[in-house]
Amino acid sequence: MLLTLRCLWPWLQPHRAVLFSGSLWILLSDLLLLSLPLLLRQAIAAIEQHDWNQVRFCAALMVLATLLGALSRVQSRLHILGCGRRVEVDLRRQLFGRLLDAPAPFFDRLGTGDLISRLTNDLTQVRMVAGFGLVSLINALVVYGLTLTAMLWLAPLLSLLVLLRSEEHTSELQSPNT
Repeated sequence: MLLTLRCLWPWLQPHRAVLFSGSLWILLSDLLLLSLPLLLRQAIAAIEQHDWNQVRFCAALMVLATLLGALSRVQSRLHILGCGRRVEVDLRRQLFGRLLDAPAPFFDRLGTGDLISRLTNDLTQVRMVAGFGLVSLINALVVYGLTLTAMLWLAPLLSLLVLLRSEEHTSELQSPNT
């Protein structure tokens, strides 16, 4: 995936401002949605203390965080998926220009319908990588970073133990069976 994105970088680069703003929307969305367990923890503590005003306040914050998280998620998709469409348009223009410059024997060798079909399918796949692929990659990086930060902030020792233990299991899975 990263090699594919590296190959796409010349076409993504003109749209880096849109990609950056889309990434910020993803960050906001993930922050809001990852705040829900913390708000739930506060609500449960308020229930235990019979502080019903605090429970209502936490519930309202959870609803607000969910709605704002959903809206920011939509904005992130509009920015980054729109960028994927623009990359597709740029590539289509360049390919069309190359096809116009191609000599006639090129079209005798390759059927026009077959050529158009291949180009259409390939460009659709490029759009998917430049859109959904980037959304998934950026979202995964942000969620893992935020989750790891939250884990270390909430329970540093437990987090380190879990991370060390998961490293043991990862190395066990990667070692050849003897």
